[in-house]
Amino acid sequence: MTTPYFEKFGVQLFHGDSREILPGLAWDVVLCDPPYSEHVHRMIGHFAGRIPGKNAGRPELRDPIEYGCITDEVMAAVAVEFARTKRWVGVFSDVESTHLWRAALVNAGLEYCRTGSWIKTTHLPQMTGDRPAPGYESITLCHPPGRKRWNGGGKAGVWAFPSQSGSLVTGQKPEPLMRSLVRDFTDEGETVLDAFAGSGTTLVAAYQLGRKAIGIEQREEMCEIIAKRVEHEQMQQNLFDLEKLTAPNANQRQQSQRDAFADEETAA
Repeated sequence: MTTPYFEKFGVQLFHGDSREILPGLAWDVVLCDPPYSEHVHRMIGHFAGRIPGKNAGRPELRDPIEYGCITDEVMAAVAVEFARTKRWVGVFSDVESTHLWRAALVNAGLEYCRTGSWIKTTHLPQMTGDRPAPGYESITLCHPPGRKRWNGGGKAGVWAFPSQSGSLVTGQKPEPLMRSLVRDFTDEGETVLDAFAGSGTTLVAAYQLGRKAIGIEQREEMCEIIAKRVEHEQMQQNLFDLEKLTAPNANQRQQSQRDAFADEETAA
């Protein structure tokens, strides 16, 4: 098994290719945000090339996304590994790629359950002005055959949150969104896998809510950012605990913090 790049506070982070690392891991639920499709990269690069001073006239530099697009090969390979999950698999994608992820996950042996939506209450305009801008991203939700359970009761598979401001990486998901998904699809103490960890928001959200987390990220510079984010979160929790010394025990102090996150979702 590959040695973790970072391992503290119930969070394991691996640096490398998900296809090589996943076979040695075990988890309960997958919540991940893979790279965008080639279509999205091509379209963003096309319009970035039209912006004055933004790689104008240089097609080879027009893709402003700092990581490569997802390929059919990678999609199929990780889907086979995701099929070993104990419970849910939730995969973000642009809406045009939803059918590709559904097919890959079903072919790997999972049951398709629903396509959820992250509604972006703040979003970028359509640069061409000739069609509506995309206002949401899809979340393909699958599960192993058999009985299914989640914590959302009868509510719709729609999560409405503003986009992340000051993103560390293109496409970074906001923490409130990921906390909501972690809360809905996992139980305390379970292990959440993000095989495309990016800036580590899924891992941070899992840690905040008392879950364990496993992340895999190919870019070492992002691994360093994730490690620092988790360390910072631990420091913040220590400060929070100091402010809650009147609570009778550590479990109640932690529950107080989680109640604050629950209030955040209610407000959303």
